[in-house]
Amino acid sequence: MLDIYTPADNFAPFHHVATKEVLPGTVQAPEWTVFVPTYRRTDTLRDTLQSILSQETTLRFEILVISNDPEAENGPVRSLLEELHDPRIRFGVNAENIGLCGNWNRGVEWARGKYVTMIHDDDVLSPYCLETLRQIVPKQEEAAIIGVDAIRFDSRKKPVFPPPSRPAVRYVSKRSFFFGKYIQIAGMTVHREKMLSLGGYREEYYPNEDTILIYQGILRYEVINIEHPLAGYRQEVNLSLNEEVMKKIILLTEETRRQIASHEEFARKWMKHFDREFLYQYISSANAGWGLSLDHRELMRACGLPEKKPWKLKIKGMNWLIERQLKKEQL
Repeated sequence: MLDIYTPADNFAPFHHVATKEVLPGTVQAPEWTVFVPTYRRTDTLRDTLQSILSQETTLRFEILVISNDPEAENGPVRSLLEELHDPRIRFGVNAENIGLCGNWNRGVEWARGKYVTMIHDDDVLSPYCLETLRQIVPKQEEAAIIGVDAIRFDSRKKPVFPPPSRPAVRYVSKRSFFFGKYIQIAGMTVHREKMLSLGGYREEYYPNEDTILIYQGILRYEVINIEHPLAGYRQEVNLSLNEEVMKKIILLTEETRRQIASHEEFARKWMKHFDREFLYQYISSANAGWGLSLDHRELMRACGLPEKKPWKLKIKGMNWLIERQLKKEQL
């Protein structure tokens, strides 16, 4: 059962599984860790690593790659890393597949930097990412989680990142999270010690494990987003393009919103007046944004809501109120 308000230690379940350090790296006392979780995906991993190695920064950072494939110790990933031959690269291999969340948590445990920026093995970082973080994060010492804007791309055309010029920082609150304006996971950075105290990612919350952790960060610390594209999000191999996965995302998002409403007065009032309209619009946005054809009626029924399409005028009024609420927070 979903319980996002009760902390849990999601690191402990896999403490019995060893991770072997295959390539140790030679960076002494890194200030930062760029973590790349991987599993049998060397074709896009090369792009990911090259984007990290191309960082224009004065930060002393390590690149931590951990494979969830127990056979990777002498496989293609190791060959790629040895070919790149960079002293900043550390490579670990889990003795058994500990799942997506287990591997993400292992990266936090193994990181030696104060901050950990995670980039998946099919995504890329802007060459300005780490330097921008280096300049902004020290001014945001209360932040446990730092997001960045991302450019969607596919293999036909790689993203071109504009250099940042004093990018704005947006604080993510309970209210903005509830309205769907939180942060993306591509290039997301966490304060390592605060992440450990939050308990890490929880497998039972897949495929919303990242967004739920973000909300848990809001409850205890600060969560911010840098309003400039500093990561690239490769969409043609992304799991969210799968309709069954997107259904799970939508249903779990609705369950999350209902749990927030059980704790927060503003959310309770909102769900009372606009629960059907918000869900309908969320489904429509998923279909339009990802090129899917999810059935509104099926998902509305699964959430115990009337299947009939809401009035356009009420949806329009809801959107006006959301924009008004979000603008108030920016003042």
